[in-house]
Amino acid sequence: MLQLQIGYRTDVGPVRKSNQDSIGVLYQPRLYGEDPLPLVVVADGMGGRNGGEVASSIAVSTMMSHFRDLSAKAAPAAALVEATHAANNAIIKEALKDRSIAQMGTTVVALTAFGQHYFIANVGDSRAYLIHDGEISQITEDHSLMSQETYELASSYLMASRNIITRVLGRERDLEVDLFQGVWEPADQLLLCTDGLWGVLSNGDLVDIVTRLDPEEAANQLIETALDASTSDNASVAVVKRLK
Repeated sequence: MLQLQIGYRTDVGPVRKSNQDSIGVLYQPRLYGEDPLPLVVVADGMGGRNGGEVASSIAVSTMMSHFRDLSAKAAPAAALVEATHAANNAIIKEALKDRSIAQMGTTVVALTAFGQHYFIANVGDSRAYLIHDGEISQITEDHSLMSQETYELASSYLMASRNIITRVLGRERDLEVDLFQGVWEPADQLLLCTDGLWGVLSNGDLVDIVTRLDPEEAANQLIETALDASTSDNASVAVVKRLK
């Protein structure tokens, strides 16, 4: 039986006036029978004065509602993609009601797991990492105008392009959702975060903090370290450790 330990935190950061990030966690192991599929969602909203806050909140609440209603035999990968599409449609529907938030959208990176397999859905530039045996690997690919590799080599004139997101929830009904799956072992950890965190912390920072502390302490320390590094954005992170 899969057992997880989960820690998470979101912070408005030192610059922004409101927090447009949202996090949702659904993990309710049972004493008997099959556990329902867990869900961890991290979303980074955008679009006007209040639009980003609304979009990320809708994405998280819609995906959690979808997972609460799943049948016991639901396929994890399909459920994750379906939940992401449901969130996208819900944001579009809400935007049509109010012109002031018509341009809202949000990134999403979401995790579910079954047995030794994990499943990650991604839209935008929020990221998922796997930490195994002291080594970190980025699972997701950023949907931004410039890849991280190009960004690191670019001139300062071009660096702002990293923030131009090419794919988000809330803009098109025919949304392409990236799906990643893999095997993780007991003691492995998955880290989901927004660019307000990964943009100011190195992979070495992530590994050091996550491997030294339990998930709840690690989530808090990651945010504190991002704040100390003067992140200019909202910062959010979820740390998920497989116990067995």
